[in-house]
Amino acid sequence: MIRYLIPSSARRSWPALLLSLVITNASAQAGETLVLLTAEVQDAPPTITLHWSSEPAAPFYRVYRKALPTDEWQELVELPASATSYTDTDVEIGDVWEYSVLRSSSSPIIDTVCMPPGTTATFIIEDTQGDGLCCFSASGAWRIEMCDDIVASGAQFGSTEEVGLTVCGTGTCTPVIVHIDPDHYPGEISWRLEDGEHTVVASGAGYRAPGFGYVRAGIKAAPTHSWGSILLLVDAAIAQELTFELQRLRTDLIKDGWVVRRADIPTGSGPMDVKAIIADMAMVDTALSALLLIGDLPVAYSGRIAPDGHTDHYGAWPADVYYAELDGPWTDEVLVVNDASLNVRNMNFPGDGKFDQSVLPSDVDLMMGRIDLSDLPVFAASAVELIRAYLDRDHVWRSEAPSVPRRAMIDFNFPFTDHDAPFRRGATAIFGETQVTTRPYFETLAQEAYLWTCGAGPGSYTGAQGVGTSSDFASTAVRSVFAHLFGSYFADWDTQDNFLRAGLASGDMLGTVWGRQHLVFHDMALGAPIGRSILRTQNATFADHWMQGRLTETALMGDPTLTAYPVPAVPSLVADSVDQGVSLNWTAPDADPTGYHVYRQFAGEDAYVRLTDEAVIGTTWFDEAPPTGEIRYMVRAMVLDSSASGTFHVLSAGAIDTTHFTNTVGIDEAVARTSRVRPNPTYGDLSLQMPGNERAVAIDLFDLRGRPAPIAFTRTDQGAELHTSAAPGTYLLRVLTDKGPIMERIVIQ
Repeated sequence: MIRYLIPSSARRSWPALLLSLVITNASAQAGETLVLLTAEVQDAPPTITLHWSSEPAAPFYRVYRKALPTDEWQELVELPASATSYTDTDVEIGDVWEYSVLRSSSSPIIDTVCMPPGTTATFIIEDTQGDGLCCFSASGAWRIEMCDDIVASGAQFGSTEEVGLTVCGTGTCTPVIVHIDPDHYPGEISWRLEDGEHTVVASGAGYRAPGFGYVRAGIKAAPTHSWGSILLLVDAAIAQELTFELQRLRTDLIKDGWVVRRADIPTGSGPMDVKAIIADMAMVDTALSALLLIGDLPVAYSGRIAPDGHTDHYGAWPADVYYAELDGPWTDEVLVVNDASLNVRNMNFPGDGKFDQSVLPSDVDLMMGRIDLSDLPVFAASAVELIRAYLDRDHVWRSEAPSVPRRAMIDFNFPFTDHDAPFRRGATAIFGETQVTTRPYFETLAQEAYLWTCGAGPGSYTGAQGVGTSSDFASTAVRSVFAHLFGSYFADWDTQDNFLRAGLASGDMLGTVWGRQHLVFHDMALGAPIGRSILRTQNATFADHWMQGRLTETALMGDPTLTAYPVPAVPSLVADSVDQGVSLNWTAPDADPTGYHVYRQFAGEDAYVRLTDEAVIGTTWFDEAPPTGEIRYMVRAMVLDSSASGTFHVLSAGAIDTTHFTNTVGIDEAVARTSRVRPNPTYGDLSLQMPGNERAVAIDLFDLRGRPAPIAFTRTDQGAELHTSAAPGTYLLRVLTDKGPIMERIVIQ
């Protein structure tokens, strides 16, 4: 579970689900809750420097740090209001840290007035929105302290609350302390303390909300070589028509470090049928980490929610998280939602196949996305052709890495609110504050390209006011790769010409998401796939007056494995079997690689195994004396990239070639040049005695399929002392010497 750093007093109690997308002057002003963070890094000495804009009204900034995937934040420092940066020197090259900077101008509110003992006083607190301090927008509270005691307190009071007091003490003056822990909208709060003559002796109002920001920063962060397994769930009704594109997608995913599983879903299947397939696969393949649904597949509905705040639109909403959450209870026994004003899709009854859960029963386990472009008659093309076009764009993005300006654009039409704050936080961490601009949506994207965009306005199922409609997506080939779209109704995306799904069918678009929640897009700044950002968003506990955490509606339209920083693929690879091994030669991509990594897979194996501990410089490599059999090799380029969050290594899509190798050295000539390994069989500790005056240069251990096994060694005058923790079985010990390789077959008991 991901916990986001906000003051404990500002953690929202749960029951408020019906929050409308209204515009009021009492709401948080745009930018009020923002601390826009970027990170600048250097190698020598290693440092990470956080930067943010000045905010003179802030009394302090607190800087926190944590190592993912833990939830434990460590406070590093408290800085004065004049601070605009902080340098962390307790870092190393390769480190990745998540930072939070909290700017607090009102939490808590503490004021003290000195009053004569025996004075009769009245404390009055008011909230202009009528939701008190608890429990609508947070778990706030107020209290009055005097004479080392709390003499009055409250929290859930609606619009106003007042309480009479008698000042304690025996001297001439007793300190009366007013302590208020506000909700996320302290601007709604005012208070006053009156004496017996109704004279105001102390008061307060006009407080600002605390601001916060996040950045995931790193110095030459290591690349991810393997993402685990992804399950493609394909609508059987369209699978044959998309045979070529689906096979190409499978190959593309393999080249990006995925193991690919697939299941075709028959027409007439229900959500529970699909969930059973996923659960069975997760039992068989414990590395399963992602799902991609392709086509008009069953939509799970769940809960009694209205994230857009409309009373004619509360009830069960589409809940793709049902498929991606594997171990929590999903029930269909309790909820009754049957108001006559509701669409029948949103009604919910016990036993109707729609689930009870409005909030995640446990953390989402799998990254997930959906490519469903059915029921979009606003487009001239059929659903199959729209999906085909999407998969073509997906392939080009992965393999060619088309040049798109690294910038974000916002078209925001909710004045006097900070609904755009989550997007601005993430976009700033990825691109930098100056690369996030405000422009009209379709007018701009018809001409200019942006990597991320945000379009927000009062909505309908088919559009957002001030942004555009589904028809605009059909008539305009938008030049946006990823989009956060926000407004009423269309997050309920299982509807005709839905605005969120229409966006996915347009132009360059590869991913769309609706979100009133805290968006964790800053995760993409160091090369993470969008699916991981969505998963962290779904699991985030953050909630306030406008944003709700862990509701079941959050979903990604598009491929969850895509990243913001693809690298052009290695164009070609040739694997040639020669006498003593396999010679690899490849073509450099149109990039500036710092090196290459080499991977190997044997027939019948699922995953490629990395052979190179360090990146290879140049475009050749030799695999000496691999086991006999059919072998697939893959080579991926590694590039050092940078963003507004630091520096990081990313890998290109791979080039693959297959060869057949017969090991004439490994088991024949190499064994003839005998060494002595004792004891054999062994329980893990061995002594190696080298022939003649040969010296071991390197020692490796492989199973009979050629997969590396753990081996440690210490050289001696006669050879080496070895230790392995490999599982019981038969292995090949390869000793590279200055006179060639020696192979020994050993048995581990």
